[in-house]
Amino acid sequence: MNASRKVTLEPALLVRGLVVIAIGLVVASLVLQVWSHLPPAGKSHGVVQMFNLDAETNLPTYFTSLLLALATLLSSVDEALELHERLSVHCGMPRVS
Repeated sequence: MNASRKVTLEPALLVRGLVVIAIGLVVASLVLQVWSHLPPAGKSHGVVQMFNLDAETNLPTYFTSLLLALATLLSSVDEALELHERLSVHCGMPRVS
C-alpha cells in the first residue's frame, strides 16, 4: 500500500499559535509577579522565576531560543535548497541569479 500524504503549513495558523504562546508567557509572568508580592510571605519563587521575563534559564528564554534556532534552521535549508528561488519561478517571477 502506497499512502502518499501531503503536508501543508498554514502560515497564519502558525503565527497565531506563536502569538498565543507568547501572550500566555507574558500573562503568566505578570500574574506570578503580582502573586509573589501578595501576602503571605515566603511563597515559592521557583514558579515565579520559571516565567520571569526579566531572568534567564526559564520558559520564555527557552521559547525565544527555540524560535531563533528554528528561524536559523529554516533559513539554512532555504539557502541550501534554493527554495525561495524555486518558489519565485513557480509563481511566474523571473529568477534572479
